[in-house]
Amino acid sequence: PRADVFVDTTRFASRTNGTTIRFDGEWRFPDGTKRSQQPRYVYTAPEAVNGGRYRGDQSKCGPPITGPMPKGTTVTSAPTGADCFFEKTTASDVVPWETDSAGLVGARIPFPFPFLLTAVDPDQETRLLGLDTAAFARAGLRVTAVERDPVTASLAARNIAALGLTDLVSITLGDLSEQAVLSAVLADVDAAYVDPARRDPATQRDGRSARVTDPESWSPPWSWVGTVAARVPLTAAKVAPGVPHELTPPGGCATWTSVDGQLVEAELAWPALAREGVRRSAVLFRGDVPAPTIEQSSVDLVDDIPPPVGAAGRWILEPDDAVIRAGLVSHVAARCEGRLLDHRVAYVTTDSDVDLGPLAARFRVTRALPYSVDALRAALVEDGVGHVVVKKRAISADPDAVRRELRLPRAPGRAIVILTRIGNAPWAYVCAPG
Repeated sequence: PRADVFVDTTRFASRTNGTTIRFDGEWRFPDGTKRSQQPRYVYTAPEAVNGGRYRGDQSKCGPPITGPMPKGTTVTSAPTGADCFFEKTTASDVVPWETDSAGLVGARIPFPFPFLLTAVDPDQETRLLGLDTAAFARAGLRVTAVERDPVTASLAARNIAALGLTDLVSITLGDLSEQAVLSAVLADVDAAYVDPARRDPATQRDGRSARVTDPESWSPPWSWVGTVAARVPLTAAKVAPGVPHELTPPGGCATWTSVDGQLVEAELAWPALAREGVRRSAVLFRGDVPAPTIEQSSVDLVDDIPPPVGAAGRWILEPDDAVIRAGLVSHVAARCEGRLLDHRVAYVTTDSDVDLGPLAARFRVTRALPYSVDALRAALVEDGVGHVVVKKRAISADPDAVRRELRLPRAPGRAIVILTRIGNAPWAYVCAPG
């Protein structure tokens, strides 16, 4: 049935990723429930970011959005009065902004969101719900997707329809923790892909639902995922990037994935889905390169041979976070004939002029000195450096605070400062980009 959801946009300071605008206010649903700051509920309309506009009494509206906004842009043009509307430029749908009985400015949106996903930009579909389902369908597989949250299921279904994949996808609303639902779904499948919920909506941290680190507190719990794998050998599960290596199924494989240097997810696969001879791997996607860079190992992390440790050479390499999480820093060291600065820190150093591409960023070392703000400042001033980027590992220093404390005078030079701990002593390495 049609009903309304009121979105409190009083705190509208959303961030856009290029095609979506997230409302960070409070969502009030027809059954009386409220959900605060749920980032998965987004107003998806490419044209809203590329020429969409507010209309109505302009004295009560924010300025129009006149062009593309890059990822991370803060939206500050929220409507401020009841006579504002946001109008999509390619459709007749209009979102009315109003003030509710509590004096909160917001939008009353028809539920279940008949307009939210009417316009889908295929180039930006990674921002949308149902991505995993869509990927399986595009690979030619028939997919039964099960979701217990009706809002998520509704939005995912609209994405699937907009992408033209409804012939291959069936979205079922249900709770797989119920044996009847699980048995009905597994009765007719060849493989299973599980994505347990790993956040607790009842606990908020920094405006988001708190992460749940205990796998048995995931929803469903990890032991339940194991029971699915026992019934369907071709099983894999999406997990948090911080998943412990010990959770990898015996004979299975763990994979960590990064996109443009950002660690985004991990996946654990049971033996029937694991690649032969691969126990852990890192998959690195970069820009417009269609094929990822893959680094992998055939042994468990505990059986890996650690790289040597030694003094800084001409280069310091910072492995990609997926490589670090996969425990493949030793592979980076081997590829460049390098060594660790310290056995506890994921910085590799080498004298070899080897560019490992996405596997590791590299920095040419110009100075190495025991760290103190005064000593580092003197070295940078002597080198004519007026601007620094501070990076750090295994040390409690705050990069922004260090940069402010340096109080560098104006100078044309630029440098990268790497702070880390060698043994029990803090060290600073002044570097130039590779």
